Amino acid sequence: MTVKDFFNLFLIISAFHGFLFCLVLLFTKNGRKKSIVYINLLVLVISLNNIQSWLLAKNFFIHYFFLDYIHIPWHFLIAPFFYMFLINYLKIKKRSVNILKLTLPIFFLIIFIRIGFVLFLVIKKRLTYYFYLKNILL
Repeated sequence: MTVKDFFNLFLIISAFHGFLFCLVLLFTKNGRKKSIVYINLLVLVISLNNIQSWLLAKNFFIHYFFLDYIHIPWHFLIAPFFYMFLINYLKIKKRSVNILKLTLPIFFLIIFIRIGFVLFLVIKKRLTYYFYLKNILL
């Protein structure tokens, strides 16, 4: 087993453990507390980041242009969810700022910008191909 295979195995196992942890925590008695919800979201985001890294390392999207260039920045949400978990766990909400009101719009803006760039490139490529064929045929 090479080092690359070891890290790929680590990524997929950690992602599945994270998803399992989220499911178990979701159905526990104390799973509805705000601090537990934020730690659950933190583990979910880390698991999604790991599964995305594993999929990209294994080149599953090599034939799909759109999926190859849309990388969702899950790592962007790790620090805000950890911060919100600590704020709610330590019960110091009154003296803190809700950082999710700032980071979630930025997160979605980043995703929309990436999708916009990919769509722009696809449209540009098709228009270039169309005009190239039109010039050849005329």
